Amino acid sequence: MDDTIKERSIVQDMVKGLLILFVIYFHATMFGDSNALTTFNILYCVFPCLMSVFFFYSGYNYSPKGRTYKEKISHRAKQLLLPIPIVFVVATLLVGGLQMITGNATLQAVLYGDLYFLLSEGGFDLLGISIASGCIDVILAVGILWFLYVLFIISAVFYLIVDWTIEKTSRFLGVTAICLLISFMIVQFVGVSLPHMVQAYPVILAIMLAGAYLKTKNFLDRPADSPKALWSIIITTIVFEAAIFFSCYFCHVQFGADLVGAMPGGQFNAVIKGFDVFIVFIASILGTYVIHTLMRLLSNIKLLRIAFGYIGKRLSLVYLTHTTILSFVVTLIFGRDLSGLGQFYPLVLVLLTITVFVVISLIVESAIKVIKSSKSKKMETVNEN
Repeated sequence: MDDTIKERSIVQDMVKGLLILFVIYFHATMFGDSNALTTFNILYCVFPCLMSVFFFYSGYNYSPKGRTYKEKISHRAKQLLLPIPIVFVVATLLVGGLQMITGNATLQAVLYGDLYFLLSEGGFDLLGISIASGCIDVILAVGILWFLYVLFIISAVFYLIVDWTIEKTSRFLGVTAICLLISFMIVQFVGVSLPHMVQAYPVILAIMLAGAYLKTKNFLDRPADSPKALWSIIITTIVFEAAIFFSCYFCHVQFGADLVGAMPGGQFNAVIKGFDVFIVFIASILGTYVIHTLMRLLSNIKLLRIAFGYIGKRLSLVYLTHTTILSFVVTLIFGRDLSGLGQFYPLVLVLLTITVFVVISLIVESAIKVIKSSKSKKMETVNEN
């Protein structure tokens, strides 16, 4: 394997590992504060663009060679759509069942939690249904599936136009501008949260196209083979991070916007509305550079490389199971009373959730190895006979 590709893979695994910890932290806060989205947190100014980085990477890792459009879509469908019904059913049974058994939710609340996924938050708003009527644990456990079907829908359009778009800078700028303008108009004049996050589709497409285009410029993997080159990368990283932080903090101080540039669940800030579209787009590019560069610098530390890399390589499994594990941790370990943990409860929940995931994954992976080894030995015996 090419050393550059191998290094990029390690760094991206580390980035994904760190980002999923942030995602778990964000969801953990909602178990103790249902108003987390409307409560200002200085940490959200430091790095708001969690999900945007995943979209950017999806575009950045695009390769024009190989599969046909039909093959790409087929692969994406298996990768993104197949897990949805499986996770939906399993999470409902496990999380919903636990909450009903422990007396924390009724069957109606569990069903409303499932309805939240089927209609999305925008659909709830449109029909006038309160999220409070659903079981928060189920809402979180199945609500995370939005990322999968949204990425599939955007990928279907992305594959159609990406090669043509990134061929020329003028085309890329034009298509990107159109995408951002469409999202701006929808969010500014229709709504910040519409059914199935349609308001975010154009800007997500723009982010993925930006990733594919900037890949041609070696945006994330500039050589750091001299002190001058290294310092240039470090200074650029600091400037980008400062731009993200002060943009978000300025919007909070000046306009009272509590969370901008984040696009949580595909939503945009209700205060600055369409203007949040541009902050999301810019933060996705600058933020990916910041976090990717940070992991490039830290990848030389073996312990961090192993820890973040282990989680990052299992990103899909962590993402699809973390809210279910969170529900069990909060319910079975703490009895849903987090007051004893004080303000550090999200950190404790993150640590316990990851610990449970690692233990389960090690057991399952070990069992799979034993089964494969057993089958292999049986085949050898049969062949010998």
